[in-house]
Amino acid sequence: MSLAYALLMPMMPRGAHGAVTGLYSLSRGVGTSLGPLLAGVAIEAAGEDYRWTWVVCGAAILVSIPVMAPLRDDR
Repeated sequence: MSLAYALLMPMMPRGAHGAVTGLYSLSRGVGTSLGPLLAGVAIEAAGEDYRWTWVVCGAAILVSIPVMAPLRDDR
């Protein structure tokens, strides 16, 4: 459980450690609760065509980019 934090902290600036920890915890919580729900809705809407699951995953990744971009450490 703590390995992800040990890997994240050296990559982020010292002033953003709290924000990184919060966003990582938020993404785990939201992903765990909404991920199966959104995947199930996408599969039900598309019938047996599982390709829509990848569309939902891609949309989630695209939404996360603007949230994570300000935390990037350009050394």
